Amino acid sequence: MVGTIKHLYNSRWMVALASFFLMISSGGSLNNFSLFSQHLKLSLDYNQKNINTISFFKDVGTSVGILSGLVYDLTGPWVVLLLGFALNFAGYFTIWLATTQRIAQPHVWELCFYLFMIGASAAFTTTAVLVACAKNFPKNQGMVLSLLDSTQGLSVAMFTLLYQAFFSRSDDSFVLLLAWFPSLLCLLFAFVIRSVPLDGRYNDSRTLFAFLSVTLILAGYLMAIIILQHFVRLESRIIKAFFSIMLIILSIPALVVLRQESKTLRHRHREEVDVDLMENAAIETPQIDYQDVDPPDHEADAAAPAIASHISIFFIKGSPVKRGDDFTILQALCSIDMFLIFVASTCGIGAVLTVTNNFGQIGTSLGYSQAGTNTFIALLSIWDFIGGVGVGFISDICLASYGVARPFFLCLVLLLLSLGSLIIALGLPGALFYSSVLIGLSIGGQWSVLYTMIAEIFGLRFYGTLQNVTYVAKALGTYVLSVRVAGVLYDRESKLGPSDGSLDGDELLCHGPHCYRTTFFVMAGVCLFASIVSLILCIRTAKFYSVTLRKRLTGK
Repeated sequence: MVGTIKHLYNSRWMVALASFFLMISSGGSLNNFSLFSQHLKLSLDYNQKNINTISFFKDVGTSVGILSGLVYDLTGPWVVLLLGFALNFAGYFTIWLATTQRIAQPHVWELCFYLFMIGASAAFTTTAVLVACAKNFPKNQGMVLSLLDSTQGLSVAMFTLLYQAFFSRSDDSFVLLLAWFPSLLCLLFAFVIRSVPLDGRYNDSRTLFAFLSVTLILAGYLMAIIILQHFVRLESRIIKAFFSIMLIILSIPALVVLRQESKTLRHRHREEVDVDLMENAAIETPQIDYQDVDPPDHEADAAAPAIASHISIFFIKGSPVKRGDDFTILQALCSIDMFLIFVASTCGIGAVLTVTNNFGQIGTSLGYSQAGTNTFIALLSIWDFIGGVGVGFISDICLASYGVARPFFLCLVLLLLSLGSLIIALGLPGALFYSSVLIGLSIGGQWSVLYTMIAEIFGLRFYGTLQNVTYVAKALGTYVLSVRVAGVLYDRESKLGPSDGSLDGDELLCHGPHCYRTTFFVMAGVCLFASIVSLILCIRTAKFYSVTLRKRLTGK
């Protein structure tokens, strides 16, 4: 029994299972502000401008991911997860104290700080999970990282179902749940999430596809509920029954992992029996000193084609490191590849966050009802998940089979994003539905490719810090495209355009396709530019992916 527990503790799949549930909880903690924002507004007597400002600082909090990466590289995942636990609990618990009038009403800047802590907590948790799993599954990084990151998209729909089942009339209790539940998981898994020794004897693909099948079933189930709720008003007891079924589906990955580990234990037991038999036979057989007739060729890997020299990789000369080696932080930040990744992600991630931050107003401007817009928002998270796992798994298969460079898929999803932006700009019939599909696919696809690409090109030594460069790009892109472009142009159109603008609180509403036309023409152009940048990166890294990395992953 003790041996079984020790084996499970040292299992990569137990780390993956714990990571799966942590990503669900951190995604639900971060992305469900809209579920209780109205309650926050009414209980604390805030206006809509205050609520939007507070929500913005939640996104700002995720930009401290660079700090979480540095902490991870210096201490390890357990410290990062404990900090994530403390930040999440402190943020939500203080909000709960405020909304229940257990403390004096906080100022807006104080609520901004609490939401900032919640965003930082999600960044800490995500860093610990992704870095540990990238190191535990070196030959399937694309599949694992895309699966875990995309789970955060599903968590929005899962927590929404939880809210509808039990907390629709008790927002304070829901806020308290967000305080203790994700924090408890961080505390429980703080010493489970880590890199474990690799033996390389077992095929991960079959178990990963089992994980994928379960999550696809879950995504289809949640999509069916979302569409059903759009047409039929469901009673509370029916929603609770749907939630119970969802919990059963969520338990299947645990069964998959236990089945995998039981096979592993049986396999090791047979190996130990065979070793004992060989040792017993060796005692009875005279020992013969055999010489190695054909020693392994250690020069084979050294003779592999050299990747682009450091002169073509770096802005400054003098570093011998090549793609796929373990870069230092300074080496990575000074590389042309990282510059191209940063530019592409600033444009791409900034564009998708501009859409998600303005989706409600986009729906209103195009004439959709609030219920219809909410349905598209929920479906956006499902397409986010499908895009993430789809691009992650397909890019892994194409890389192993044909040597297709990972940046090629970044180029494709950015083209999808450009097309989705163009559909909104033109105000075509069904624009919100078609654009939500394309943009949702591109959201998940971008993150899964970026996380994996940084690990492959710059190595895993400082991956905790380097993968958070995307969060800096996210903050910059969101500010430029959402605040300086979308916000300014929307206000201008609401005042000058042929709309029936009306005042609602402190904000002027705009109705009609013209409201976001200029904004999304700009975004379509920005995404097209980002796709060109990613295509340049694809050309630069084509030989690295088709020769060196493909050989490393397949052994061919």
